[in-house]
Amino acid sequence: MSLGFVERARLYVVDRDLQLRESALSLRTLFEEIAPLDDASTVVSRSKRESPQLVIVELDAEPRGALHLIRTYRLAFPDRETPFLVVSPRPDDDTHIRCLDGGAADYLAKPIAPRLLLARVSAILRRSQPMRRVVEAARPRLRRSVVDVNGRPISIETCVVHSAEPFVRTIVRAGERELVRRQAKLDATTSSDELDAIGQQTHTEAERLVRERVRALRDLQGTARPQRRLFSDGVEHALAGQWSEALALWEQAQELDPDDGAVQANIDVARQKLAKQGR
Repeated sequence: MSLGFVERARLYVVDRDLQLRESALSLRTLFEEIAPLDDASTVVSRSKRESPQLVIVELDAEPRGALHLIRTYRLAFPDRETPFLVVSPRPDDDTHIRCLDGGAADYLAKPIAPRLLLARVSAILRRSQPMRRVVEAARPRLRRSVVDVNGRPISIETCVVHSAEPFVRTIVRAGERELVRRQAKLDATTSSDELDAIGQQTHTEAERLVRERVRALRDLQGTARPQRRLFSDGVEHALAGQWSEALALWEQAQELDPDDGAVQANIDVARQKLAKQGR
């Protein structure tokens, strides 16, 4: 079979028996390496050292299944869109739809005909190669930056993602926690320069949003400190029975934050105490 521009690359095969691994031998003309792996953790740990061009996985390859593996891989490598081909002993339409909805590039039911497997894999690789070259050309020019928030780094990462509907994705994180995710859909024919421009735009917008929120947080903290101090000083005067002094401090605190319910409640109590005292 002539595959034109499809390049030899690395294939991962994840299954519970030897049948799928034996069928994968028909793909030796396409891949420099065919690596049999056991489960999701093995796929992720190995992918930290290298990047597979395709993963073939049996639907029930591990207790949590192929779709769990796809989700785990996507979370571990958000800047990759490695295609997954799911193989299942269940040929029903519901299983097929569930696999495609779960992120699989394609689906095959057992028993596997080697010629059909070769044709499906070849089609997946042909679909992925043109856009992959554009992605690789654009990625070095896309930005990664960090904004400091009270000594805590907030990272902003923008990458081009190749999929059936390619897009530029910007993710804002605080440590391992994802705070913001923004995506801009692309056309499969988008040039590397256009990808770069879209990536820069989405990255700059995310960075602006983060910096605006940081400034707003600092302004709020600047207001909150004296407001809390006035509140606590008022409490001390109230505990000493000095209700006039407490009321004056709480009224100042209310001017800084009119929506603080605790301050308003204390003001009401102070006014009731003073009214009883005839002041």
